[in-house]
Amino acid sequence: MLHECHLELLRGGARLASYPLTPFGLTAGSARGCDIRVPEDGCPPVTLLIRARRGTVTSSRLHSPTGRTREAHLPYGAPLHLWGPYTLRRAEPTLREGRREPVVPSAPSTMDDPHIIVGSVASERRFKLSARGLTIGRGEDCDVRLMDRYVADKHCWLVRAPMGVVVRDLGSRGGVWANGVRVDSALLAHGAHLRLGRTDLYIDGRPSGPKLGGAGDPSLGQVVRSPALTRVKQLAHRYADLPWPVLVRGESGVGKEAVATWLHQGGSRACQPFVRVNAGGISDSLMDAQLFGYQRGAFTGAERDHPGFFEQAADGTLFLDEVGELSPSAQVRLLRVLESQKVRRVGGEREVAVQARIVCATHRDLETMVRDGDFRADLYFRLSQLELHVPPLRQRPDDLDGLIDHFVALAAEHVGERRISRAARAKLCAAAWPGNARELRNVIRAAAAACPATVIDTPDIEPLLRRAEKRRPPQRAPKWDQGHLQAAFRANDGNMARTARELGMPRSTLRDRLRSRVEPGPRITDR
Repeated sequence: MLHECHLELLRGGARLASYPLTPFGLTAGSARGCDIRVPEDGCPPVTLLIRARRGTVTSSRLHSPTGRTREAHLPYGAPLHLWGPYTLRRAEPTLREGRREPVVPSAPSTMDDPHIIVGSVASERRFKLSARGLTIGRGEDCDVRLMDRYVADKHCWLVRAPMGVVVRDLGSRGGVWANGVRVDSALLAHGAHLRLGRTDLYIDGRPSGPKLGGAGDPSLGQVVRSPALTRVKQLAHRYADLPWPVLVRGESGVGKEAVATWLHQGGSRACQPFVRVNAGGISDSLMDAQLFGYQRGAFTGAERDHPGFFEQAADGTLFLDEVGELSPSAQVRLLRVLESQKVRRVGGEREVAVQARIVCATHRDLETMVRDGDFRADLYFRLSQLELHVPPLRQRPDDLDGLIDHFVALAAEHVGERRISRAARAKLCAAAWPGNARELRNVIRAAAAACPATVIDTPDIEPLLRRAEKRRPPQRAPKWDQGHLQAAFRANDGNMARTARELGMPRSTLRDRLRSRVEPGPRITDR
């Protein structure tokens, strides 16, 4: 049996108290919520953080003359100055058969791969909660740095605990608010909300359970049983530590974001930010402010400095979804950053170096867009240095069974216990699923919500499959060939703008297609 690790509080060499080291550490200082409280004038609210890490015990000095957090090994018997006449000492363990036993407590968690989400959906950052925990604050040496003037330099610490995640206030003036209540320390479950200053954080870590198909990602691409998707995951882990951009390609709903998550979590960036950006949802007028950030006073409403997505990603991963939807001007600005590895905030006077790894995703045919002049060739070649093609669901039927079980289990968290009958499963496996895993998920959600019993059967599935068939958009008409373009151009007396309106395509695309091939006839005009 392992003996507990104890810390002794001393004053002038006299032992005052003993404290067992818990799996989520001990705090020492003058604050009311500290585990080891020092009733001494001038002592910081929290001056020390003692925790188990990598088979030993370490101490972190949170308030030092340099302002940097210093972490050091805490050996047996060595005094650790706390404040004034107070010192701490790591007690010697009991000896058994002439040897010291290991004394470091472990902190198993019932959560699968817990993450801390910072910010709103538009500027969300994700941080993996490692075994050593995360320090959060405004200071440069914090694991999670918040650009919020209402947040302390060392605001709080989060660490895994046996039943969730423990948050500890590190003596901040504004405090830590967990689900609307101010706390010194609290045990948080999946979905808990934290408020630090004016920044919102969320705990993302579902209760642990059996993994489906050996993949731990909770998104659309979690189940990996088919050889095709297994190959994609193997390549993603092989590319994870490389610095070059990766282009993830595949149809809508196929799980491209899950592949981007594999790229982020499979390497050394796993503890760094993972910033998701819907590139197609950023307007040209806001592109610079959102991607590159802005300085206070740069425009009306800019009341404080704001880092852009590139700065928020720091040394982690910037995931640009739907990169094929970027406008031509946005493509130029993105290319400039990729070439220089620097950004300049709107209203700023200096450039800031950025180290984030770029991962892009698209369902568009970028090669055709490059030929048609809708996507810059130089940007395409920069983004596609490494490529991952995610196969559609119809090409990996081995994943269907696992995905069905996975989505039924997720739906059961909200609607109660649900199981699926063999006949209903056969119906789902026989469907084509042009919307891929996303369409399958939506059908199962609707069936689980409408089903009056615990078993989802064929009558619950069939109406939803028919409705999904009716809702599918019609197949896109084939592109105009050169003969049709020239005929429409002549019919409009060489008016480029009118011809483009009739064909429903951008005028620049029509001009590029006709410029080198148009036969003698009407003169090209932009009237």
